[in-house]
Amino acid sequence: MIVKSILDSKTRDISHLVISPDEFATTVARLIATSNIGAVVAVDPSGRIAGIISERDIVRSLAQQGQAISCLRVAEVMTSEVLVCHETDDVHRVIKSMTERKIRHIPVVDENHRMIGLVTIGDILKSVLFDALPPHIQALCEYRAHNLN
Repeated sequence: MIVKSILDSKTRDISHLVISPDEFATTVARLIATSNIGAVVAVDPSGRIAGIISERDIVRSLAQQGQAISCLRVAEVMTSEVLVCHETDDVHRVIKSMTERKIRHIPVVDENHRMIGLVTIGDILKSVLFDALPPHIQALCEYRAHNLN
């Protein structure tokens, strides 16, 4: 299974998943809380990934900085060394990398290193578990999902 198969099951609108490194960290905290997501990717003006800021980054900064976190920019709180993957990458390789680095979110980039999606460990788990189901159960799940929407 490749990463593209997971991305194809998700919305391709990533506008709520990106932020400027110059924004305030509290803006990210609000975005994460209101959008019910676990991380946001910081992109520079050219659209290239500058870092990723997760709930964990915010909590770590809050523990270190206290209320001063409200004055910090995303660039000061984010993780700058970002593990990325491509649509053609094998999902099992991505799982291994995420497990080794203890991360739950991985941006998917194109050949120009611009983000085209974000895959979470939950997305991967859901996909792997679904693929392990017998075909008749998969069909039933797809039927139910289609008729409930």
